[in-house]
Amino acid sequence: MARCALTSNANMKSAQTAHGTASVAPIGLAARNLSRPDDSEAVPHRMSRPQRKSTPTVTRAAHIRTGTVWQRMTQTLSDLRVLMAAPKVSIDLMLDKTADNDPFFRKVVLKHYHEVSRRHPRYLIVPRAKYGVALHVLPETYEAYLKAIAKTARQNINKAIRSGYHVQRINYNEHLADVAEINRSTEFRQGPMSPEFLVHDPQPIPDPPSRTNIHDHVYYGVMKSGKLYAYSSALISGEGMIMTIIFGHAAYLTDGIVPLLLSGMAADAYDRFPRVKYFVYDMYFGGSEGFRRFKRKFRFEPHTVTWKL
Repeated sequence: MARCALTSNANMKSAQTAHGTASVAPIGLAARNLSRPDDSEAVPHRMSRPQRKSTPTVTRAAHIRTGTVWQRMTQTLSDLRVLMAAPKVSIDLMLDKTADNDPFFRKVVLKHYHEVSRRHPRYLIVPRAKYGVALHVLPETYEAYLKAIAKTARQNINKAIRSGYHVQRINYNEHLADVAEINRSTEFRQGPMSPEFLVHDPQPIPDPPSRTNIHDHVYYGVMKSGKLYAYSSALISGEGMIMTIIFGHAAYLTDGIVPLLLSGMAADAYDRFPRVKYFVYDMYFGGSEGFRRFKRKFRFEPHTVTWKL
């Protein structure tokens, strides 16, 4: 596979953190009509069957609730087994190296550290981003990375390239109209989007460019004929490339634009950020099974993480 080329841009900017992808709605069960006409006259010598009584609605609802509870318990036990077996990693954010950079980056690294270290909103005795962090431990080369991700992921990447898309670093402020169009292309991304997000126009970002390859906040875009179809951003902090935003235009997701975007981000990590060891995609648990499957395609698997300043 040809390596994704990335075009550099000196004025990298950052934005508020958010992420989301398209989801698949569950298929509902069709109601069955249990009554049937009496066919004893049509088929001689055949005994008529007694009429089957329909199950009361309350009883059916109780069965559904019981099944849902059982499914949740089964999923929880499965998740606990995955957590117990999750590999342990330590990610050094290299705060001391921000001394050679704009003071903005020290603030960003500290903000990230406090965010991942604060109490989990549901499980108050554990940090928010310690258990079940979805990350890919990057192999030695980009070619090895491509071999490590799923075959279907590589096929999606190739599909996007054949369709004329490419990945590059972008100046966020130069693509605000396209960003707004992407943001408003669907009202549902692993849950309903807030009306405020869908209505408000994206604002320019005044953050300074980085002066080192140890810390940065970079924006990436999937482009075709000068138009932006997907965008993402990542905090580069020492050993981590930590994704903060990823959005694709809903009408073009089947073109493989998001897989192409992820592979382009990984390629840039190898090219520009030699200290990066871990490509982080938020948390593994939560969201639909389809979303988890998407993460696994790109080897974003659950890990237990110790964050170091």
